[in-house]
Formats: sequence, structure tokens, C-alpha cells
Amino acid sequence: MALSLKSLSQARSLQSVATRVTPANSFGGLSLPQSELSALRAISDRVAAGLPLMKAAGAGAAPPGTVALFLGDDRAQKSAAVEALAHELRLPLYRVGLGQLTSKYINATEMHLAPLS
Repeated sequence: MALSLKSLSQARSLQSVATRVTPANSFGGLSLPQSELSALRAISDRVAAGLPLMKAAGAGAAPPGTVALFLGDDRAQKSAAVEALAHELRLPLYRVGLGQLTSKYINATEMHLAPLS
């Protein structure tokens, strides 16, 4: 796949607000209750079903959306679950700090969010 000038500038812009994470976990490495593991597998299946549509739409198109909210006190366990999803789906994973996105200046937050969309 060749990188266009636009995709290269988007990648540079993304790097200014996000850090690439290499997933270290897979579903097998998680110590979660069976119900939560089943929920993660369901999320994975739903995202995997939308991947061909996303690839067919081409670069720059809005991907079919799947939103998952991870709740709980154990931040490490939530991070491990997200890493396992990215590993399972073979998708890139980025960590974004909220402090890097928000701003007190008008429209600055929206400008910071643009590379993530």
C-alpha cells in the first residue's frame, strides 16, 4: 500500500497527539470472568465484520462504527482488554492523553481532535 502525501501528513499529525502501542496481550492472556471474555469476543466479531466494509470504502471514508466503553476500577485490566482486542483484530492501537487534546482556546480542541477522526 502506497502512502499518499495526505496520508503521510495525517500520520504525522496523529503522532503529535497519540502514541502507538504494541499490543502485548491476547484473549488467552487475560484473566477475566467468562462473561467478560465473551463480551470482548462479541466486540471483536462485530468489528471484524465491519473491516471489509471499511477497506472497500477506501482511505478517508468514515468506518462503520463500533463503540465500547470499558468500566471498572482496574485501569491495567481495561488496558489489557483493549490491547487484546487490537491484537486479535490485527489493528493499530494508539494511546491518547486527554491533556493533549483539550484546550481553553476556541476551536483548539477541535483542531487537536481532527487527526483522530
